[in-house]
Amino acid sequence: MPTIVIGTRRLNYTVRYSRRRTVGIKLVPPDLLEVAAPAGFPGASIEAVLLKKAAWIAGHLRRLAATAANPINAGLQPGSQLLYLGRPLSLRIVPAKTARPKVEQDGRQLLVHLPPAPDRAQAGLLAEALKKWYIHAARELLAERTAFWAGEIGVRPCRLFIREQKSRWGSCSSRGNINYNWRIVMAPPEVVDYLVVHELCHIKVPNHSKDFWLLVGQAVPDYKRHRKWLRENGELLMRLFSP
Repeated sequence: MPTIVIGTRRLNYTVRYSRRRTVGIKLVPPDLLEVAAPAGFPGASIEAVLLKKAAWIAGHLRRLAATAANPINAGLQPGSQLLYLGRPLSLRIVPAKTARPKVEQDGRQLLVHLPPAPDRAQAGLLAEALKKWYIHAARELLAERTAFWAGEIGVRPCRLFIREQKSRWGSCSSRGNINYNWRIVMAPPEVVDYLVVHELCHIKVPNHSKDFWLLVGQAVPDYKRHRKWLRENGELLMRLFSP
């Protein structure tokens, strides 16, 4: 497998050719670059492209290192800090009085009532209960914020879906269907609102042209700050419940 040195790191990389028109780069932790290139793109030019993107790759490596060192969203043990609406909640596990797990927020704590079970089974019950709680919270919040911002922007979305997505926070179809990644409920409320506005504005402008960003800016003047938050903290949100 070919390698390339970026800063002080030696990274492996793979190349996949397709009908795409541009070269795309994806960093797969801890040290693999996946390169997608147009069919016929000279192999000798791949390294030149990677070196041209060295600053971006190095920045992404720094963010991954910062995420790895961050204790938030790092696990599901008693005392773990889990993000919800931009705030870390301390995970507390208590014996359940019912046969089914129950999750509730109590101030700065996230209480999970778990029935007795072997350790391995209880770990599965804990993850399943917490994920369901997050998805339910996301569905309620995003439905409410979508209805609010749709009125402000003057659009009528068709349907709303809460999805499990690996690399996207949301999308808007040509029919006006809105998809949201449930993990966005871990972000601060203002970031959630930015995402909602972003997708709703695509009903009026189905691209990322200047007109689109002007429309987003009318509703959320400081949208660039929220986009930056997602870029810098996306891996932190994505790693919870990841394999």
